[in-house]
Amino acid sequence: MIDIDSAAAVQLSPRLLHDLRTPINAILGYSDLLLDDAPDDTDLCDRVLPVRAAGDELNALVGLLPAAGVVELAWLASLQPPLVRLKAAVAVLKTHSAAPAEDVARIETACGRLDGMRASRAANESPVEPMAGAV
Repeated sequence: MIDIDSAAAVQLSPRLLHDLRTPINAILGYSDLLLDDAPDDTDLCDRVLPVRAAGDELNALVGLLPAAGVVELAWLASLQPPLVRLKAAVAVLKTHSAAPAEDVARIETACGRLDGMRASRAANESPVEPMAGAV
């Protein structure tokens, strides 16, 4: 379980958990679509797999959170390493000519959304409001 330091804690809510899981699910889903649509393109698959792995890591980190209550603010810092890996993997994926630009853009948007939420919570600001029709 995660240790709680009340001096540096953030209140969890079902909405916050939903707002974290939604972009992660988009990352995982679009990664799977890219892998399913081009199983014979090993170069594309090699570029998608690190995206998928970073999404899996983010999903596992969010899975550690309780459904409600407080969690130490430092937990947000644990999102940074997989987000850095995800951004780097997306940058590599974008260079592949066969990667559908729309799908890659959706993954990139989801990554930005997660990073924005992490940054706003770390700065003790309100979370980013969901966009209408967001991923």
